[in-house]
Amino acid sequence: MEIAKQRPLGFDVFAKALSLKRKCFSLQQWPTIGFGLSLFIAFPILSVAGSFFFPKKDIWEHLISTVLQTYIYNSFLMLFVTGIGVGIIGTITAWIVTRCDFRGKNIYEFLLLLPLTAPAYVISFTYSGLLDFAGPIQSYLRDHGYTTGWFPELHSLGGACFIYIFVFYPYVYLMTRAAFMEQSCGILEASRIFGCTRIQAFRRITFPYIRPALAVGVSLAFMEVLSSFATLEYFGVESFVTGVYRIWAGYGDVVSASQISAILMFFMLSLTWFERFSRRKVKYYQKDQCCDRIPRIKLKGWQKFAAHLTCLTPVLIGFFIPVATLTYNTFSDFSWLHTELLSAAFNSFSLSAISALFIVSASLIMAYAYRNTSSPLIRSFIRFSTYGYALPGTILAVGVLLMLTFLNTEWTYFFMSGSVIALVLTYLVRFTAISYGTIESSFQNISPNLEEASRILGKSRWTTLKLIYKPLMTPSLGTAALLVFVEVMKELPATLILRPFNFPTLSIYTYELATDERLLESAPSSLMIVLVGLLPLLLITRLTAHTFMRKVAS
Repeated sequence: MEIAKQRPLGFDVFAKALSLKRKCFSLQQWPTIGFGLSLFIAFPILSVAGSFFFPKKDIWEHLISTVLQTYIYNSFLMLFVTGIGVGIIGTITAWIVTRCDFRGKNIYEFLLLLPLTAPAYVISFTYSGLLDFAGPIQSYLRDHGYTTGWFPELHSLGGACFIYIFVFYPYVYLMTRAAFMEQSCGILEASRIFGCTRIQAFRRITFPYIRPALAVGVSLAFMEVLSSFATLEYFGVESFVTGVYRIWAGYGDVVSASQISAILMFFMLSLTWFERFSRRKVKYYQKDQCCDRIPRIKLKGWQKFAAHLTCLTPVLIGFFIPVATLTYNTFSDFSWLHTELLSAAFNSFSLSAISALFIVSASLIMAYAYRNTSSPLIRSFIRFSTYGYALPGTILAVGVLLMLTFLNTEWTYFFMSGSVIALVLTYLVRFTAISYGTIESSFQNISPNLEEASRILGKSRWTTLKLIYKPLMTPSLGTAALLVFVEVMKELPATLILRPFNFPTLSIYTYELATDERLLESAPSSLMIVLVGLLPLLLITRLTAHTFMRKVAS
């Protein structure tokens, strides 16, 4: 007769409790991981903000007595001039391609986006070679008996604003073009019935409606201006972003550099808050979306010529002239084809691919955690961790250095000396917003019923993500990876601060050659960066065309 095994007293109660604990942990696993990851990504941002409350008296006294006023004046003047320039060019070109009817309008809708593919520092280096005293334009004028003393100086604050206007206007163009296309035609028709001219209708109705989109586009341009380090450093313009790098490189003082960064960060957030506060009581609503019935203005004669000239000029200045110059300089002499350039290209592609893999993976985890939690705290931190894209790479590099210093362990000094891991971490903080937005929008297009069915069948969340979400989200994941890849390829300030020794990238290689006045030799690497930047624009254009064709077919 088999004797039954005796279980210890309370074994069943303990087993049930352990099972319940595992079940609860399984339910909270993804939100917990997402919260921890978002907190880790947000830590450099918080460290920069927190350093402002522990100022170093000697450094601040030196800055106030020497360069701080210059930093403030130049930064404000750059934002003012660039904001007006990008606002005017972006709004006018968007209005022309959406409200006017002339041959070539559809081509300009794509061409006006091309300046976004080239970093501002590449355009700056190219125009410096063209317009300098020893450049081909001034040399040609002197050879034909003309003096060039009147020629404007590009290496100045005005030259930097010129570059910024024609490189960053597509941000305003994109936003205002979408607003023009979404505006209701009924309001415009009513204004014409009441006797308003086109100018009056634009001033009283259209402009107030597109003002939020215009503000977003100008704010994006402001963020790019304040984070553009190489152009200002090369042109000799002192501003906050160059001050951060000089304090870190000259004094080796990470804390003081982070405090200057905190001022810049608070200033950027204040700009956004002030614009929203200025229109807090203003609301615009519309009931219909009949933009297809808005009568377009038929352009003839000089009007058509003016439209072509207005749309073509910013594209020529911001893209075609620099790219044509880079192409000519690259293929006029093949002496640039050597191991140093190939090594920089290999490092850039490898670093961009590794960063894209990690950033997309982290964004996928956080987006899935956000989808599976209702906790306001977790959701707020996940959202906050995506704010790094609004900050310059210089600030985030300093924040990462502060975070590694705060850890105060033996392996921290390995990171401090420069490593690929520190670079990838900085890219993670800066570019998570790009991949997270793409992945989150893809999640919103997938029905929750699929996950509920998977859970009913006993599948874990990991299995559900792998077997259900991953196949459906492959195009979005690929798009996010491509966008991050290109942004990492173009990033210069963070790479310049944290790169390992003897680890050149295309951006570093281009910057070092340009600062050594070897502009012809920097043309091939600059052209590579521009061509890589074309990939996302071509992909987005293709996806938009496919979506439009599906709508037409349906």
